[in-house]
Amino acid sequence: MTRIVTLGDSSTFGWGVDPQYTYQELLEDRLVGSPLVEVFNLGISGHTSRHGRGVFDHYALDLDPDLLILSFGANDGRYVLQETDEMLSVDDTWLGG
Repeated sequence: MTRIVTLGDSSTFGWGVDPQYTYQELLEDRLVGSPLVEVFNLGISGHTSRHGRGVFDHYALDLDPDLLILSFGANDGRYVLQETDEMLSVDDTWLGG
């Protein structure tokens, strides 16, 4: 089984896109017929690469991916001056609910 994990912000999550048109769904559709492929979408709108580190450590590693696709963008500018631990202690939305 090949396991692909995507990690990123709203672009990865698929903000504003019908679920069947996220790039993860399109990728999975194109790989149909390939030896068992799973694609996991760990994109969360509004998150930064620092959030991504937490999501990677707490969720993605447990999935034991064969391939990890990272995509973070403009959100990183919001927390430039904060240390990672400080930012994560204030904004723990990456933990899920």
